[in-house]
Amino acid sequence: MSTPISIEANRGAIREELQRILASPLFRRSRRCGPLLEYVVMETIAGRGESLKERSIGVAVFGRTLTYDTNEDPIVRTSAAEVRKRIAQYYHEAGHETEIRIELTAGSYMPEFRVPEAAAPAVRSRMRLPRRKLLIAAAVAAAAILSAMALAPIRESPAQAFWAPLLRAGTVILAMGDTSELIGAETPAVVSGPSFAQTSQGDKVGFVDGMAMARVAALLRAHGSGFEIRRAGSLTLQDMRRAPAVLIGEMNNPWAKLVEGAMRYRFVWDQAASMVTLQDRQHPEQALWQLNWNTPYAGLKEDRAIISRVVDPRTENAILVLAGCGRDGTAAAGEFVTEPKYLALLAARLPRGWSRKNLQVVLASDLINGHGGPPRIVTTHVW
Repeated sequence: MSTPISIEANRGAIREELQRILASPLFRRSRRCGPLLEYVVMETIAGRGESLKERSIGVAVFGRTLTYDTNEDPIVRTSAAEVRKRIAQYYHEAGHETEIRIELTAGSYMPEFRVPEAAAPAVRSRMRLPRRKLLIAAAVAAAAILSAMALAPIRESPAQAFWAPLLRAGTVILAMGDTSELIGAETPAVVSGPSFAQTSQGDKVGFVDGMAMARVAALLRAHGSGFEIRRAGSLTLQDMRRAPAVLIGEMNNPWAKLVEGAMRYRFVWDQAASMVTLQDRQHPEQALWQLNWNTPYAGLKEDRAIISRVVDPRTENAILVLAGCGRDGTAAAGEFVTEPKYLALLAARLPRGWSRKNLQVVLASDLINGHGGPPRIVTTHVW
């Protein structure tokens, strides 16, 4: 028997129990069960448990499209059934009798959290001890816990591991391109310098670039890191040698294109053909994705983005590039790197030690009538 517990009052304890389960052999080696369990638990303790549906889980966890047929592709149902079986096995093993229970009942994707009544007799027996012995026992137990905490390695969350190379410096540069740097943008030839009107008109940034920057700035502030906001056009190599940088945008950010140009995955812009190609340098003969940029936006099926987190040898500092091909690609990249649930999904599919290496992530965002869906991982590269 077990008793339900309050999520609000036990978020930390629930997270700790989730990490214990995910670290167990039953879940650690599973490509489906671990990510599914982590996603539904994190969504529930974040207050979004009621919105956990088969289709939304298929999109967020398993990279399915928004319109996929759940009857033909029952991956969520079969994976959830396997999660329930493995959870039962986990709690059946010795040593887990007093842990918080995370339960995924049949017919629902919203987990429940309970405390086992098996823990109650041990608590009551401690209450019968004489006061002096109880105080001594409590002091010894506290000392043991503190000692264990001091000796045990601190396990970083996927979000902490992803952002660690940039947060260590204390200050991060956020650099966005402006509309004057867009592919095909015309710059009037002016002998005496730009006029007031030209300067005012050129003082523009993309809305989604600004949204992505706001997300990153909020994350940095939450982690106690300072930041500088700069135009990519005014950024110098010396600036990026001084501090790590987040480069936002693709075709309007010259620094992002320069950094990305040396990576495995990159966007290649062909002005003569009005075509952009997402290229894999290891397999240049076959495009990962292509788009004619004169296509009506309402007719597009998806946008793409490349996230690159590298230590650049030219600056000896970490650089994070959020390069969306279009507006929804950039929006997806900004959402992906600032939402723990997406970084947890990323960590689940990367090799051991990824946090200390360079990495690229190719994302897709499905479009319906010109509106972008959640970010979906297409492929990754770690080196």
